[in-house]
Amino acid sequence: MYKILVFSMTRMGDIIQSIPFFRRLRKKHPHAQVDLLVESCFSDVAGFLPGIDNIIEVRLEDLLLCFDRKRGADFPSGITYYRKLVDSLRRSGYGEVWNLTHTKPFTVLSALVGGEHANGVTLDDNGLQKVNKAWLKYFYATNLSRPWCQFNLVDIYANCIDGIPQDFGRSIKIAPQRYRDRYPQGYNPKYDSKRIAIHPGASQAAKMWPLAKYIDVAKRLSDSGREIVIIGGKSDRALGEQIARQCKAINLVGKTSIPELAAVLEDCDLLISNDSGPMHMAAAVGTQVIAITLGSALGSETAPYGTDHWVIEPRVECFPCSAEKVCGRRNCADHISANHLIELVEACLLKRPLSAWMQNDTRIRLYKTARDKDNGQLRLLRCGDDSDDIRESRNRLFRTLWPIWLENASPGERDYTPIDSGFRSVIEEILCETRKAVKLCVRLAGCSPHSKESWTRIEILHGELNQVDRKLNRLLASVDVLKSVLAYLMIEKGSVGGHTLQEQARQTAQVYSDLTRMLSASLPEGPQTESQKKEDKEVCYENLPEWS
Repeated sequence: MYKILVFSMTRMGDIIQSIPFFRRLRKKHPHAQVDLLVESCFSDVAGFLPGIDNIIEVRLEDLLLCFDRKRGADFPSGITYYRKLVDSLRRSGYGEVWNLTHTKPFTVLSALVGGEHANGVTLDDNGLQKVNKAWLKYFYATNLSRPWCQFNLVDIYANCIDGIPQDFGRSIKIAPQRYRDRYPQGYNPKYDSKRIAIHPGASQAAKMWPLAKYIDVAKRLSDSGREIVIIGGKSDRALGEQIARQCKAINLVGKTSIPELAAVLEDCDLLISNDSGPMHMAAAVGTQVIAITLGSALGSETAPYGTDHWVIEPRVECFPCSAEKVCGRRNCADHISANHLIELVEACLLKRPLSAWMQNDTRIRLYKTARDKDNGQLRLLRCGDDSDDIRESRNRLFRTLWPIWLENASPGERDYTPIDSGFRSVIEEILCETRKAVKLCVRLAGCSPHSKESWTRIEILHGELNQVDRKLNRLLASVDVLKSVLAYLMIEKGSVGGHTLQEQARQTAQVYSDLTRMLSASLPEGPQTESQKKEDKEVCYENLPEWS
């Protein structure tokens, strides 16, 4: 039997967001054994995933403690634990391994268990990091260059499984029999009013909307006759108690199992939440969500999956937070007020249109979730006028461009928002350099490493290619939206395989050729001169005379 292993050593939300990935994986391999390696504390969440045959639990904390110098590291125990895990997984004989966890221990594990059959972040034969599968390269690149991720993580995972109809399985709905009617003790709601769940916690403090604002919203909603249910994990208990002291509410913080949490969320009419696991759980059971996106969270990447959810985020230059920069201000949370949330609640519960004030408030970006008609992928529809929002227009543009590189798609209809002259000038300079790079790689591929004359030529060509690379890197780093393109380019080049100069040069030529195709599609079409037509033909490196 063909066996597949998936690493998902992540948090609740990431596991829920991988539901379509597993649905599509099972569609592609209907008779395979699919096993999941998961953090033991999230095994209940993993139980919601479709098409899983076996769940293999790992206590990640135990493993990491063995290597934590500050907490009395026990290296021999850690190595022994890790070796036993590797041996156990190797004995199972997996023909395919997927690593959805971007951490060093599981990058190494992916290489040790999956070898040449590993997908995602892994190691090559020389022990150097590489990333297999274009969409996982994209996710890795946009994590390195925020805020330029134009696709939801659900779709990024799902797009990794090719050979399946584009729109197949794009839902995170979980089977009702796994949670329905499994209410926790103390949950005695009234069924004569609208019920609103509030989740004030998050995995990081920077992602949390201020507690005082949650209290304000909860009091106003409770006073208007709505029933409030406060949810969260054990670490959120203090938050839940403070809200419950200020208004009438059912406080379930730290009192629910995963199935019980799902049952409670399905029983509510609406959830107000920071970017978090319960937010994704609510979307998975069909409850409408108002998501407050702060800190390093990014709505386009982690919005609740499905239609008619709301995402509100601050409109400030430094949003989202970068791991490279420490922010001492946290003023982004001040841009989102209790009044914003109250109006969104009324819009959801009463089907009331938003006011002009709400739609055009320049302190926020407000989105509603929808689906692409052609492939079913999630997209965020901006509310209000965004004509002066450069980030918005460039994200729309690159959402149409990335599939050209990631899926070798033909350039289709794109967002024809005018490109400013400065941006266009940079793109044109980049294209000039990528075309040079293609030609240099092809010439390198034509060199024989068996003669002294060829080695001299190889050194010269290598030096010229380094010069082109340095200029290309500088140009890509000069425009924010292109930093993710630079990160992806570096990952692609780092993932080039082959054991000969010719193989590596050809693969690198393909990388530059793909980049040229993608960025060429960003420029408005116009009449081409004969020299431009010749140049574009040569970008396809197989058409160059040296190639034959």
